[in-house]
Amino acid sequence: FTDYAESIWVGYRWFTTEGKNVSYPFGYGLSYTTFEYSKPSVKADKDGNLTATVTVTNTGSVAGKEVVEVYVAAPAGGLEKPARELKAFDKTDLLQPGASQTLTFKITPYELASFNIDANQWETASGSYTLYFSKNANDTATSASVNVRKASTFSVTDAFAHIK
Repeated sequence: FTDYAESIWVGYRWFTTEGKNVSYPFGYGLSYTTFEYSKPSVKADKDGNLTATVTVTNTGSVAGKEVVEVYVAAPAGGLEKPARELKAFDKTDLLQPGASQTLTFKITPYELASFNIDANQWETASGSYTLYFSKNANDTATSASVNVRKASTFSVTDAFAHIK
């Protein structure tokens, strides 16, 4: 018997938060080559917009492309949140063996927000956010942290107001 209910605890968010082992984590993929991530960094501007970078190097013996997934761990406290959530991803160009490429990710406060069902709004908490530059949802080897100083709220409009 499976009780499926829509919530933040569906899929990889539940497995990563509960620390459950899975055979193939969300985002898992195969390649004919290997990649290494280095030089992770993240900065926040005064409005809470994040700019994150990571360098990807092909450490294998054949050319290949790599998809970098950016998972974010939000500050503790306040709204219930999973351990980390996918917020961005990008693919490198075709990298020859030994070649590197730096990828840049832009993440807005709205993209960091969690839904507050009681207030009927999206909320971004102030505090320390950790970004994981990952191959899949369980990969936490490469990370960078940033302090977001400004909390944000985003109103939800009633999409059905016109039919009431």
